[in-house]
Amino acid sequence: MWVTLAKTKEKLNLKTKGQQDKVTTYLDRQLNVLRFLGLFKLPDGKPYHRYRRLFQKIYIRFTFTYSIILLMLNYLCIVFRASNSFIEVFKNLVENVAVSTLCMDIMLLNIKNSALLRLLEKMNNFDVTSKRSIFSNARKIERLIYVCYCVLIGFAMGVKYVIPFLTISSREATFVQEVYGFKYPQKRLPMCLWIPYVDTSVPLWFPIFYLIEMYSAVLWFGLAITDALFYPFILLHFCGQHLVLASKLRSLGKASVRPFIRTLHQNRLKETQEIFEVKKCILFHRRLRSFRLLYDAVMDRNIRFRVILILIATSLSAYPITHLPHFDTQQQALFVAEFILTLSFYYCNCLMSESLEWSNSLLQQSVYQNKWYNMCPEARRMMLMLMRQTQRPHHMRTLGGMVVLGNVHFMKTLKLIYSFIRFVNVKKK
Repeated sequence: MWVTLAKTKEKLNLKTKGQQDKVTTYLDRQLNVLRFLGLFKLPDGKPYHRYRRLFQKIYIRFTFTYSIILLMLNYLCIVFRASNSFIEVFKNLVENVAVSTLCMDIMLLNIKNSALLRLLEKMNNFDVTSKRSIFSNARKIERLIYVCYCVLIGFAMGVKYVIPFLTISSREATFVQEVYGFKYPQKRLPMCLWIPYVDTSVPLWFPIFYLIEMYSAVLWFGLAITDALFYPFILLHFCGQHLVLASKLRSLGKASVRPFIRTLHQNRLKETQEIFEVKKCILFHRRLRSFRLLYDAVMDRNIRFRVILILIATSLSAYPITHLPHFDTQQQALFVAEFILTLSFYYCNCLMSESLEWSNSLLQQSVYQNKWYNMCPEARRMMLMLMRQTQRPHHMRTLGGMVVLGNVHFMKTLKLIYSFIRFVNVKKK
């Protein structure tokens, strides 16, 4: 009995250690959650039954059809009901544009399903043993970012879906009745839905549509977590591989004892060893370049739509912040959380682009920091070739290279948002 328990414990420890050493642990979890929600198709290790495959197709189509119909009803509500209030239009557009971005991203990922899975397979071949501290620090950053975004997104969605059960002021109730024409303004749905000839605040209809929106909240919560963290986690480990290569390059030539070598045989052995080490670094760098090319091929359209739509959502979410005294405390907390969420989401992409450039600059410096002058002439020529390959910029670019994500781009975005708010306020007066 004790032997069986010891073997079981050993197997569990090996399995846990294998999952910890796997680079794509958090990414696989996110994709599995999306598969469970019917938003992403993943290959299954078990043999498919005919009816199971059919059920999965129907489930995925139902989920996307449901999300598209709900988004259309939201946009129609903005046109036919919320258009009476300028601030209500901005408030509803923020959420709809954000959800549209999430749906667009996951649709594009489903289109490039096989390429994405190949990208994750390449990530699992990353070197996590040469510099164990780099991988462990990246894993800690992953956990921290994952918890922070889950709490922030969960708080924003929780506040939004609890508001219908909280008391509102008489001024807010009058405002809701004037804009939306609800009979019971306190029973206002979390999201604006346009249903012809139906008052969704009536006790007969409110629970039904509230449950429908709760299901959409679960779907969009999973989408938001994946969309916010999927690309940064990939780039985080990619930057870690640059640091691993930089440490290997810095160690080149330091073990050389060329001035004290007396025999020709020892000299040839040392040259062979130096050339072998430099070739390993060059092959490592080529693998990184091929990974970056595959990443750009998979994520190019996603980044393009994300930059445009998240910029619009951030600008729209910034406008209600300038009119916080006009809303209740619950609405104020919701607006502040949405603005922080969209702005941090946009900055996270710019920060990862800066991290790519920073890791590449460390790679460039490591070529100079090693003792290349102690190596043989052939190894020096190979180092020169590697140095030329590292001179290329590593910032993420989109829209044909017109937009270069980074700190400079983020500061320009903040100026653009400020100008947009000033323009809207001036036109409103």
